[in-house]
Amino acid sequence: MFKPFFIFSLIFISVVNAGWYWGNHCGREARNRNAPIQDAFDAACYQHDRCQESGTPDWLCSVQVGMAMTQASAMTGQPIPSQILSGFAAEHGRKRK
Repeated sequence: MFKPFFIFSLIFISVVNAGWYWGNHCGREARNRNAPIQDAFDAACYQHDRCQESGTPDWLCSVQVGMAMTQASAMTGQPIPSQILSGFAAEHGRKRK
């Protein structure tokens, strides 16, 4: 119970924009919206990007991507890739302007 909650809380407070780091859609540098989705985690990032483009508040998009990542992990039986978690952490480890 602790591990999924911990992973969800890391993602909950995060935004995918610390550079490219997973699949075709995870990270600020992943800009080709027509690139094929690589896996369930990449699909979560794709949906996060579309959420942000729609004008939805960033905090709500972050909640949605956190839930989608947790679901992708449960569905695939794989942990959320460390590249995604470290990318989120890197983004929130620096000061925002």
